[in-house]
Amino acid sequence: MTDNLDEAGDNPRRRQRGKLEHPVTKLRLIRELADGSKTQTELAMEFGCGQPAVSMFAARHAAAIADVRANMDDEFAGILYASKAARLAAYDEDVEDPDASLQDRHRALKSIAEELGHLANRVTMGGEVAAKVTFEVSGLDPGALT
Repeated sequence: MTDNLDEAGDNPRRRQRGKLEHPVTKLRLIRELADGSKTQTELAMEFGCGQPAVSMFAARHAAAIADVRANMDDEFAGILYASKAARLAAYDEDVEDPDASLQDRHRALKSIAEELGHLANRVTMGGEVAAKVTFEVSGLDPGALT
């Protein structure tokens, strides 16, 4: 079955994403379904697919739709990785993955430490680098440059 293969055709674990699963489309449709002001048929026409596709999408994403419905004012509702706990769980999965490279595991462990605040943040909120850097050029008098 070729729809389970990536573009190179060599990775059956990486599935091609359907039209409704594109991140921006997915969030829009989840919010529309949570709102409930339109029928699935109307949403299917709006999103350019059939009503059965919207119905299957709603079943697949029922938890996210319920989360958004409960928190309609929260723009991050329905976005799994907006939750710190969900991000940590994803990193934990990377660390425990027996097929992950040592470099990938190290990167996940570092990300976990950063999420938990165990590593110093090197960039301030304004984006400036928090370290002072001084350059010295041998044989150049800075006073002579003015």
